[in-house]
Amino acid sequence: MSLFNFNKADPAPAATPTPASNAAPEADPTSNPAAPAPELQGLDRLQNLLDNDPTDGKPDDTISPESDEPFNPVELLNNPEMLDKLSSSLDFSSAISPETQTKLANNEPDGLLSLVQDAGKMAYQQALKHSSVLMQQTLDDRLSRLDKSTQDAINNSLGKHELHRELPELNNPLISMAVEGFQAKLKQQNPSFSTEQVAVETRNYVKSLANEFDPNRGKPSTDNKPEAIDWFEELGLG
Repeated sequence: MSLFNFNKADPAPAATPTPASNAAPEADPTSNPAAPAPELQGLDRLQNLLDNDPTDGKPDDTISPESDEPFNPVELLNNPEMLDKLSSSLDFSSAISPETQTKLANNEPDGLLSLVQDAGKMAYQQALKHSSVLMQQTLDDRLSRLDKSTQDAINNSLGKHELHRELPELNNPLISMAVEGFQAKLKQQNPSFSTEQVAVETRNYVKSLANEFDPNRGKPSTDNKPEAIDWFEELGLG
């Protein structure tokens, strides 16, 4: 009899598991593709606002594909192609009355005079019609442009009034001149911004500029350095 029972069979070693072929690879702890981009600060953030696309990649339906040139009837009538197009659509033969046709068929002496009279009436009527259409179109075009320019001027004046109320500093003409271009670009690229948002971003713009022009920018600050302690005085040895 063995004291330590060496005759017992040693247990078989555990089989090493074979890794599955379709096991997902281990993720690299150093890579983090879902990490958010760092938030822009200072002038970089403001530049991002100025580079904003107000259409967001979508076509702007408010912009008419037609030319924005004002309607000019003189230029229209000086165009030979347009004149030919207008005159070719006229049919003066329909102006000849049955009485004139009878006189011309019977070779009556006043038949030619009656033909001229009928054609002249037709030409006069068409001239009145075309001139009235051109005049109406010209007036409509000018009135619509005047209405738009007046509305834009009123909106611009109200916007400036509200902005001066939010930023009383703009009453200083030098300050107003310094931020005018920034505000115009900001509102153009961000048309949904309220007056309060424009005022806030204007303040941020001025603060960022002041920081950029600070002569102590980048230099170590000495404001938070602890004052030197006179230990002789503190210990009463002075």
